[in-house]
Amino acid sequence: MSDRPIQLDASFDARAHYTILVWLRPRDAIVHIGEPVAVVVDGALQRVISAPCSGRIVSVYADEGARVLPRTIIGMIRPNLVIPDLISGSRTGVVAGAVIVLTVALVTFANTAPHVPLIQLPTFSLPEQTGIAPSVTPVAAPSSEATDAPEATAYPEPSSDTPADSAADQPAVVPIDPAMVTPEGPIDATPQPVDELPLVEPTSADPYGSGIDIDIERLNVINMARQAAQIAVGSAQYFTPGTVDESLWSSTLEANLFTIKGNYDQIAEISRVVSNVALQPEVIDELDRIQAEVGNCLEPFQIAEKARENGSEISGFKPQFTQCQQFLDSLPQQS
Repeated sequence: MSDRPIQLDASFDARAHYTILVWLRPRDAIVHIGEPVAVVVDGALQRVISAPCSGRIVSVYADEGARVLPRTIIGMIRPNLVIPDLISGSRTGVVAGAVIVLTVALVTFANTAPHVPLIQLPTFSLPEQTGIAPSVTPVAAPSSEATDAPEATAYPEPSSDTPADSAADQPAVVPIDPAMVTPEGPIDATPQPVDELPLVEPTSADPYGSGIDIDIERLNVINMARQAAQIAVGSAQYFTPGTVDESLWSSTLEANLFTIKGNYDQIAEISRVVSNVALQPEVIDELDRIQAEVGNCLEPFQIAEKARENGSEISGFKPQFTQCQQFLDSLPQQS
């Protein structure tokens, strides 16, 4: 089960940016769906970010005090199994959980119980096995008239030159499985045709019946690329030659790195899926180009992260940020 993002949803599109005020639940905390996990400053208001599912917070991308853009992913939750969510919080959930456990127990018992055939054919014993002598119907003695009848004609035995009936000339006897016999007669064991699952009907947005709307996936890629490029261009002022400022890194640059990296990974996954089902080379080429441009916007952040870990200095990234700005200007405008 893949991780679920904690992010500012569409209701946060009204402002250009927001500030993380406080995390109510830390990393590695267990949360339930709908539980408040963070508070965001929205002008003079404070708004709550809720957990999209039940599970454990595995990543926190934006620390307290960090400025974030709309739709920014600020953390990730690794979902739990369905049963804990089902049986927590209500009597109905407890009853449903009990029914599930009882069903599993009954299925396990049924699978381990000995199987008895539903139909048993009667068995017949031979006389010598039962100890009962076979009944014999007496035959009347032949009368005198019968004794005067001519003797039966004796037929010669077949000679060795006369071929006997071969086994190939005898009809084949096919044994009947007792398990395939019912009171109505033998069961027809001939395999019956199985109906195939219906295919996805092709549409204008999905002309190949793949189940993926290429237009929607392309729009998602463009929106995520625009967000990543805006964050990168807005952070260009902080990339000055020298060592990476620790406070600036922890308050802004690290959160921006995780957001851009998250968008890049999602774009790469969509591009992979589309390339497997779409037959339009121009769409695949466009998604690959967008992925490469977002990677260029991400590169200064990755280099700064390694320099901070190694204690080394960084140089200016003007070419990368200039190309990132040009890429942002080339993206279609939002409708």
